[in-house]
Amino acid sequence: MDNTDVIELSSDSNDSVPFVNTNSIKPPALDILDDDYNFPEVPFASEPTAAKKNTNSDLGAVFKSNSDIETELFKKYVSEKSTSKGTKARERKNVSSKNDKELLRMEKCRKAEEAAKIKAEKAAAAARLKSMQPGECMNYMQVILDLGFTNFNFFDSLITELQQYELVYKLKSQIISNSVTWTRSEQKNSNSEHITGENKSVEENHIIVVWDYTETIKKIASDMFLTSIVSIQTSKPGKSITLIIYGMENYFRHHRNLKKMQVKNQCLGRVGDGKKRRGSKAFEDLPVISRKQLELCLTEIQLTLNCNSQLIETPHGLGQVIGQYTKAIAEAPFKIHKKQMLQSQLDWYVAGDNKDTVKVDKDGNGLKRLWQQQLCQFNLARLETAEAIISKYPTPSHLMDAYTRCTPSEGMKLLQDIPIRRTAGPITNVRRIGPELSKKLYLMFTSEDGDIFLGND
Repeated sequence: MDNTDVIELSSDSNDSVPFVNTNSIKPPALDILDDDYNFPEVPFASEPTAAKKNTNSDLGAVFKSNSDIETELFKKYVSEKSTSKGTKARERKNVSSKNDKELLRMEKCRKAEEAAKIKAEKAAAAARLKSMQPGECMNYMQVILDLGFTNFNFFDSLITELQQYELVYKLKSQIISNSVTWTRSEQKNSNSEHITGENKSVEENHIIVVWDYTETIKKIASDMFLTSIVSIQTSKPGKSITLIIYGMENYFRHHRNLKKMQVKNQCLGRVGDGKKRRGSKAFEDLPVISRKQLELCLTEIQLTLNCNSQLIETPHGLGQVIGQYTKAIAEAPFKIHKKQMLQSQLDWYVAGDNKDTVKVDKDGNGLKRLWQQQLCQFNLARLETAEAIISKYPTPSHLMDAYTRCTPSEGMKLLQDIPIRRTAGPITNVRRIGPELSKKLYLMFTSEDGDIFLGND
């Protein structure tokens, strides 16, 4: 048994090669082929297990594909949902973009309308200011004459006078008989939101009432003069009324001549009034009043009713009064506007029109020129006089300090001995400041107006 080879098979390997124990004695050489020892392949227990594993892997592959399908379906759902959200977001973005564009368009339209409105307002203000100019304002005025003027015998002459003054007139029935009113053409809706180029007529607050001598005498004789003016003011409240009495001088002349004739006839012993003059019949049918009664009535309406009055005897005089009133009424807005501008620019009594002004910077450059210009505002102070005063008193405070150290009599004579040198070619003239200017400067600088003059208010 010791010489026999032992062959051990290992079940751990699947190979058909036998395991030879090298510790045994080497057998003698035998003529054996390897094929004689090839064993048939025996399926081990591990092989069905591998097959089972493969079957499980196939089932896992099947289940894995189902999960993939679910994953794909979920991804598709998420993708569709995100796509729908993106679409809705894009739609909202497009709507928002359209709204923003609409808002921008509306804002541009609003700004354009505001710019057009401001431009129209500026144009209307410029046109209104131009229409107030003295050379242009008469073109926008119209004189309104009552139809009662056609009953006067001087109507044709009055129209001729108005045409000579180049006035635009119109005949129209008015509330107050024999009255003259005015209308001004202005731009319509100039202060409203919608500005148009149309014009409107604005009635002015002035009225001229014309009474002839017949109406005037009857009202004075019946004590209705004041009552008639009150009635006119009641019918036109807030209006400024001017009463013009036409032809009264002829009435007084007639009675004066008649009185002279009576005295003459009495002296000559004549009976009767003598030969009557032509046209005296119209005066004789009227009540007799005196000039004193007329003047008393005119004074009464002036003091109690603030009603102006004038006595006119000719159509030329009446046409002249209407022309003067028309011009004054036409230029009134311009003068009021100018007065308001001056009042807003006046500091004390010199208008600030930026004419001959002196610029003073933050470093004080220009103060000497300003001090010189202040001195030159006095009538007797020329440029040489101002320079002479500045050479001794370079600032207003220096002069004020000198005045405070002087008595009133010394202060009035403080500047009168300052020499004034004036060079004309090779000749130099020397003169001195007079006592009048010295006194005027002292009184000015030591009074309350001095602080205003120096800008200390």
